[in-house]
Amino acid sequence: KGEHKQALGELEDVLVAQPDSAEAWTLEGDVQLAAGQAPAARKAYLKAKALAPDDTELDTKLDRTAPAKK
Repeated sequence: KGEHKQALGELEDVLVAQPDSAEAWTLEGDVQLAAGQAPAARKAYLKAKALAPDDTELDTKLDRTAPAKK
């Protein structure tokens, strides 16, 4: 859990410096997902997808973090 918090803190710095980095947003999503934070991961993946619309790997990540259908 501590590693995730540290990674997120470091990513925050990267995202402030490079808010248009799809790679950084994807990494943010990966770390959030590893920390059990699927909604936060999805939000980061959506930002990455907006910056890299042709990235099909993001489609898979978005599918994995989609809210459960009722």
